[in-house]
Amino acid sequence: MNVRIFSPFPVMIIVNDGQGVNVISSNETLNINSSSIQVQAYVLSSYSYTIFINGNETDRIRLNLSNIKDYNLTIEVIPKYSYLRVNVVGKGYVNVDLPNGSIIRVYNSSVVKIYNGSTILLQAVGNLINWSNKETSNVIWYYVVGNSSIAAYFGKNQPLGIMSTSPSINFTDIALSLFAVGFFLLYKIYSKKDQDTNG
Repeated sequence: MNVRIFSPFPVMIIVNDGQGVNVISSNETLNINSSSIQVQAYVLSSYSYTIFINGNETDRIRLNLSNIKDYNLTIEVIPKYSYLRVNVVGKGYVNVDLPNGSIIRVYNSSVVKIYNGSTILLQAVGNLINWSNKETSNVIWYYVVGNSSIAAYFGKNQPLGIMSTSPSINFTDIALSLFAVGFFLLYKIYSKKDQDTNG
């Protein structure tokens, strides 16, 4: 029996032919000793999904086969997706940190497609008043189950960028200060020489 697995998540397949049990997690060819077998599929994922065994939507199936050696068993796991609309109202933006490590920056409105059952990190950058779910923290965890939406409401101040959190540097003031210090030191040196030559 040829077992083929198509899944974005780890899968464990148990094949029981009444004389022994095979546990597999990748494509494999099995030696089966009976024409009557039972197949059960387990998916290791916190996300929602649907399992198909040979095109049937099920996680277990009993097969009575006449030609076991040439039989193809196909297990397919289809993730269920949800759509999250993120709206930004006012001057600011929202960073959406996805479970795969990528970040989507939203300035007005955007729809994000993610696995149903995902928990994502939302970070509001700017003068946040509150989120539409009444949260007031700039960084929140958001659990996505089914299609949903969330909005971030910002005040009138400009969004806080990375640079605006640190003090601005005025290079002209620094140059003038260094010039003044240098001039003061030269004045002191020459004043001391004048005193030495006069004395």
